[in-house]
Amino acid sequence: MKLGRNDPCYCGSGKKYKHCHLEKDAQRERVEQSLQRMPDWMAFHAQQMRNAMRPRALGIPQVHDSIAEALNLAETQEQFPEMPFLDRQIEQLALYDVLIDGLPLVRRIDVGQDERMIALRSCLTNSYPSLIEVIESKRGRGVRLRDRLTGYERFVADPVLAARLEPMEVILGRLTSFNHKNVLLDGWEKMPFRKRKALIQTLLDAMDADHLPALPEITSKPVAEQAEKPLEEAHEEAIEAEEGEASEAETQDEVAIQEARNARAVWLKTHATFVISTVRKVTK
Repeated sequence: MKLGRNDPCYCGSGKKYKHCHLEKDAQRERVEQSLQRMPDWMAFHAQQMRNAMRPRALGIPQVHDSIAEALNLAETQEQFPEMPFLDRQIEQLALYDVLIDGLPLVRRIDVGQDERMIALRSCLTNSYPSLIEVIESKRGRGVRLRDRLTGYERFVADPVLAARLEPMEVILGRLTSFNHKNVLLDGWEKMPFRKRKALIQTLLDAMDADHLPALPEITSKPVAEQAEKPLEEAHEEAIEAEEGEASEAETQDEVAIQEARNARAVWLKTHATFVISTVRKVTK
């Protein structure tokens, strides 16, 4: 039921709705109606979630510790009461990756029964930072991206990205999927061109040191077919393969590739602080 102008505001302030949250809600509704592109809708609502979580995050010791490690600092609360969250990668790390009693803060946001908001919350929760290379930029269509640390290659249908990214560039970002479509979450940043190879190799060496399975050099599936498939479907296929439900068409090579990629994705999620810290050190 829609709240009337003279009804008590839902926030519990005791004021009438028209004197409290009416204008803010009306402004938000106007903004939402203007968000025709899916990436814009996702970026807007993800930012709303981060705004809601930020005050709580600043009071949690685990968040401070992760920020300090990522920024290579001894202390954060005294030196940077708000500044860490001006760095989008640090903000996403604190809110999407740091576990508080087994869950990241974003997972604790109440989004009600809205299926799109539930899907967005899940998308953010499951995302992880990685180094992503631009393989191809198709003007007016989108970009083909390759995660250099997991091997995933995906085409992201977004003309805006195609206008901002060039082949051979490497970015620090989160390549994931939302409602069965590949997406690059907002907040990505370009890496210095001359340092991109050293940065990738540093993180690959760290993965090797933890004895992660190597990515096979061969694949029986064409790259173009791999690239169009949303990441969530690739993860599901790997799980089915582990449970013995893979289709007969899948080869041992394909299963090995998916297992290696999934293991590396899990590593990046659990080592997100290390990833950001390494990037900040190398790109200073």
